[in-house]
Formats: sequence, structure tokens, C-alpha cells
Amino acid sequence: MGFAVSIITQLLVAQVANYNFNSNVGLPSNETYCIFQDKAGYMWFGTDHGVVRYNGYTFKTFTNAEGLTDNTVFSIKEDDNGRLWFMTFNGGICYFDGSRFVPHPLNDSIIKICYGKMPVSFEVTNNNTVWMGFVQWGFYKIEANKIKSFLVEHHDTAGPATALYV
Repeated sequence: MGFAVSIITQLLVAQVANYNFNSNVGLPSNETYCIFQDKAGYMWFGTDHGVVRYNGYTFKTFTNAEGLTDNTVFSIKEDDNGRLWFMTFNGGICYFDGSRFVPHPLNDSIIKICYGKMPVSFEVTNNNTVWMGFVQWGFYKIEANKIKSFLVEHHDTAGPATALYV
């Protein structure tokens, strides 16, 4: 019995597929910053030459020509409504509604916040609320019509940092 289980296990292990996606097979660049699988099963790749949707057979690249806020995509998230949100190198945020990219209405302010800083976390919660976190700077709550910052106040002493609500 143990011998038969061993053979079946080895057969199952032998069926594991390994794919190498690169610019030779459809990605616009070999520089990939993030990978995300949406609820529909599509794989999305954030690259330095746009975002790529892979359906298991073909690659479709989207760039700022299609409305992406910047061609370098660092993070991809999906909200409760199935829309995909993208955070780009310039700090811009947009979502894909299934047919087009829609920039966040406060993108000009978001880009100013990100200038000279690199967001390290990005989440989208219910009601289209976006949270962005920065090392040594704190985080921002971004809603459709307002931005609230939770900044970190740094002290010269060895005490803990405190949050400032702006």
C-alpha cells in the first residue's frame, strides 16, 4: 500500500508546471514590481512599461495611452466591487472598471504628497477609501473628496514617535 501511495505522489509532483514569463513571451519588460490575481482569475503584472493582464493564453498591456496614471506600476489591489486599483511610480492612483482606467479625483494632491517619498503600503477599503503608508512619514487616508494624514513626529531623543493627525 505504501509503495502505491508513493508512486501516486511522485506522479502528482511530476505534473507541476513551471512558467517563466518575460519579454520574450509577452511582457513589455522583464522588470516586474508586482503580481496580482483578480477574482475572475486573470493575472496582472505591474511593470515599468505598463500593467499587463494575462488570461492564461495571451498578454494585454495597458499604458498611460489607455489612461493609466503612469507606466510604472508598483502595486495592484482589488476592491469589494471587483475594480482593480493601481499605485504608480509618480504616486498617481487609478482604478480599472473593466473597460477603462479612472484616475482618483484627488490625484494632483496625492502626487504632491508622494513627491520625494516612496509609498511602501497601499490598500483600498470599502467606499473607495485608499490608505497609503510611508516609511518614517506615517500614512494617509484618501477618500473621494478629502485626504487625512496621520504623520509621524520624530524626536531627537530615543523615545517613541507619536502620531499627528492633520
